Amino acid sequence: MSRLTSISFFVAVVVTLGAQVDSVPDCAQNGFFPDDENCRFYYDCEQGEPIRVVCEADWLFDATNKYCDYPDRVDCGSRPVCDEDGQNCVEHHVTTPTPLPECTITCVDDGFFEYEKCSAFFCHCSVGHPYLEECQDGLIFNPELGGCDWDYNVEGCTV
Repeated sequence: MSRLTSISFFVAVVVTLGAQVDSVPDCAQNGFFPDDENCRFYYDCEQGEPIRVVCEADWLFDATNKYCDYPDRVDCGSRPVCDEDGQNCVEHHVTTPTPLPECTITCVDDGFFEYEKCSAFFCHCSVGHPYLEECQDGLIFNPELGGCDWDYNVEGCTV
């Protein structure tokens, strides 16, 4: 690599990192924190170290509830929604957020657990935290499988 190419690469890396430094949380406490530069990302702070994470499946990070969710359930406020490269940014606001029930179980083990009988909602326990999730349309949670299933496969839930 030529000296000019090496210098150009170094400057590009510094400029790119410099653009994100302002939004990186100080991680004084463990937890999940929004990325102020992109609503698709958040920071997972563990022992003072921030790790930048992208929400999967084009979901957005809900700064209030501290998890990724469907875009129609997340108001990004002043945080733009950009692609993974921080380009092609647009504003995203939800005028009427869809309220979700809360997952109130105490997570002893990681896994998927019934929210209420014959419901499409279920609780996903991960590292001691319960997260509410929802099955695809037409399916309900089957506690025997630990996953979503047709209602006729779940005892006592046929219509």
